[in-house]
Amino acid sequence: MRQSSSHKILPLITKGIHSRNRSKGSMSSLNSQVMTPNSSSRRELQDSFHNVFEESHNYQQKGTIGPEAKLEFYQDYKHINRLNEKIKVQQAEFTPSIAYLSNLDKNHLRPKTFGLVKRTGSENSIDIRLFSMGDNYAEAFSQGLKHYPLLETLNLKSNRLSDIGNEKILNNVELRQIKHINLAENKIGPKSLEKIVEMMSISDCRLKSLNLEKTHITATLIPSLCSSLIYNRRLTKLVLAKNGLTDIATKYFKDLLAQNISLKILDLHWNNFGPQGAMNIFDGLVKNNTLMILDVSWNSMGKSKLSADSIGKALKSNYTLAHLDLSYNSITSEDAQIISEYLISNHTLLGLHMTGNACEVDTKGFINVSAKKHIKKGHFYQRMIDRPDFAQEKLNLNCWVCEKWVEVTFTCESEGKSVYLHLEIDNYQADAMPSDGRGHFELTRAVPPHIQSFFFTEIQDNPIKSCYKKAKRVLEMTISYEDGVKKLIKITSINQITPEGDVCDIKNPFSTKPRTKIINRLMPVCQMERIPWSVHISIFKDYKLDNDRVLDDCLEFDWRHSRIPNFIRNPEEQIALKQAIRQIYGQIKLTYKNLSAYGGSDIFSIGSNVFTDFLNECKIIDNLYGPGDLGVNLNSTLIQKEKGQVYNPGNSLVRYEFIEIIVRVAGDRYIRNKLCSSNLEAFHRLVKEHLWPVINKFMSEKWRIEKYFCEEVDLVLKVNKQIFSALFKKYSGKHTLPGKKPFMSLEEFRMLCNDAGLVGDNFATREIDVCFSQAMMTQVDELYVKRHLEMNFVEMLEALARAIDYSDVIKNMDGYKFISLIQTELSKKLEIATGFLLKLCPITFQDDYEMQTTEQYTKLMYRMKTN
Repeated sequence: MRQSSSHKILPLITKGIHSRNRSKGSMSSLNSQVMTPNSSSRRELQDSFHNVFEESHNYQQKGTIGPEAKLEFYQDYKHINRLNEKIKVQQAEFTPSIAYLSNLDKNHLRPKTFGLVKRTGSENSIDIRLFSMGDNYAEAFSQGLKHYPLLETLNLKSNRLSDIGNEKILNNVELRQIKHINLAENKIGPKSLEKIVEMMSISDCRLKSLNLEKTHITATLIPSLCSSLIYNRRLTKLVLAKNGLTDIATKYFKDLLAQNISLKILDLHWNNFGPQGAMNIFDGLVKNNTLMILDVSWNSMGKSKLSADSIGKALKSNYTLAHLDLSYNSITSEDAQIISEYLISNHTLLGLHMTGNACEVDTKGFINVSAKKHIKKGHFYQRMIDRPDFAQEKLNLNCWVCEKWVEVTFTCESEGKSVYLHLEIDNYQADAMPSDGRGHFELTRAVPPHIQSFFFTEIQDNPIKSCYKKAKRVLEMTISYEDGVKKLIKITSINQITPEGDVCDIKNPFSTKPRTKIINRLMPVCQMERIPWSVHISIFKDYKLDNDRVLDDCLEFDWRHSRIPNFIRNPEEQIALKQAIRQIYGQIKLTYKNLSAYGGSDIFSIGSNVFTDFLNECKIIDNLYGPGDLGVNLNSTLIQKEKGQVYNPGNSLVRYEFIEIIVRVAGDRYIRNKLCSSNLEAFHRLVKEHLWPVINKFMSEKWRIEKYFCEEVDLVLKVNKQIFSALFKKYSGKHTLPGKKPFMSLEEFRMLCNDAGLVGDNFATREIDVCFSQAMMTQVDELYVKRHLEMNFVEMLEALARAIDYSDVIKNMDGYKFISLIQTELSKKLEIATGFLLKLCPITFQDDYEMQTTEQYTKLMYRMKTN
């Protein structure tokens, strides 16, 4: 009877449930069903919950994009209580939309998708700029982000977010996944900045771009931000424009530029930087080798010769900056003249903006000083970085990058000796065209991508006819030619051409360089084509650069010979420490190569005095770690683990000992003083707090890649190879065994530099040894084999080039006449140096030597065309 009565009661309970569902919602329904005494009913209820969860799961699988997703978003909001209870029962994770909707329901806010669900776009990107989210929705939005693990791009520009709202959102962003964050036109304060700094400081941070434009960030927050970026290796773009920052903040930008090795784009426009700020920023740029785009427009950096000098020196020495905006900086004609003189030797800056100053940039990239300022065009200002898609007034900036200029080769046939190209973009002024000597004239220029008007002339004749398309136009003007010759030209038609080809790209610039003078001898002979240059066909082809395999082999060799495994017994900690060393092993090795050359010995190693100076420079020796501690570490390290290490002096540090003592110093400084609990943690702290700013400056690779491995230097070395070969033959072989290849020892290289007159007040024996060490290719074994002390020919070329570049010998060579091949500083110095290096060669060689000619360069740069 009880069973039958229970069966009779169950439908009534079920009916009551549905009735309450309609009247009170899903929460009362859940309570009624849970209270049902029948087990089969509970199973049905669980199955019902399971079906609901599957529906939600299917929704997640469908993604968050499309009209259907948006409809289901609002359906989920209607049943949010039911979905929440289902998730509790199933112990399942929230989806982004359900987590977001739950918080909205809790705070009684209307549902707005805010990019978590959208009609179009990518699932790894949320772009809700100008949505005016506000702090009220920030908490709910952050709860959705917590369950959005694939998010890579987050654009929150102009969303009325305060420091509190930004902190809530950043707190739930997946720090190891996000790549692009835009918080522009919101408010950044200490709380949100702390999350940004935390993000930057983690070792596996993937953030590439950070936009903090017009976020009211104060100067007091800049130090922590810049400090976190110094060691960051992923961020490539930083925007801090329109924040009213003053010169106080720029000293931190100086350190950032000098030490960071990943930043490529920096936007600081529309702040309050003055002349001192310019000096700080551009002094940091001198030491930077990665930044490609810099915007410092709309500041007040002008009206100072000191700031103009800093800007000019930075542009002269920097080889990576390709796009610079100095517009509206109150730069006077005197300032512009100073910058212009420095800029002449720079051929890598493709785009320079100088609008609103007392100067302008011409079509070849030169700065022309003007007494007039064009402030009247200020309201049509065109941004260099993140330009909007809508059309703006054309300002004729002559910027190869912004205006997407292309290369065009103009050709003309004439029996005259001199032919000139007159381009409309040059106001039809004369531009000399090089000749092949057979009546063929050819000139390649960078021009804007629209129709170009031009004509050709000879200095004593009327305009020359050509095969280009003609257009009727009457022109009468006075044109200045070379040597001050002026002539009145009258023409009735001009040539026209529509440029085609690849546009100027700062990452892959075309062969035409700004601010270069065309040299006749570099132009092709008839029926010849330019030979593409690469390191593989250069004189440097036999030089083996460091790669991951070489560095790994070196580390394995050093680790095997060190005593690190003896005093760190935990195998897991050994593996972790070894991996940490591997991440900076390249910098450690370069540091060792430099320091080991300072001892003056023929066997490179680091003496105690040099190492002590190094620790002092790193600011390690203090009340936590004193000279007595260093003495103990040195004595423990210098005990050789294996006997028979021929090229280990025993009383100074070789490469593996240099790594070992760094680990020992880290342990003594931090573990002994109970500041760290493991050697791995101690090593990380020592590197971050003391070593990195110092070891990061020993970048011999920078000089090699940026100044030495280039076509201009290669051509000078090839053309004068006979001189360098004669010098190698004369100054090598003293210590070479019979039957072996001759090599140049450190002693012989010192003799070569002394005989060449390179030694002076600023270049002594110590600098000679450093040049020798930096030029040597990396060798895995430096204990039992002496290859790292035996210089071959290609290594001698680099060592000698370094010595010539670093010394002040050029000042003493006024008597030598020099004709530049291409205006680059190192190639210029090397070509000058061949004049006095020739005098060191044997007399018989000097008598038979034929001086370099134009044809030698042409043969190396051009070849016959193949049909």
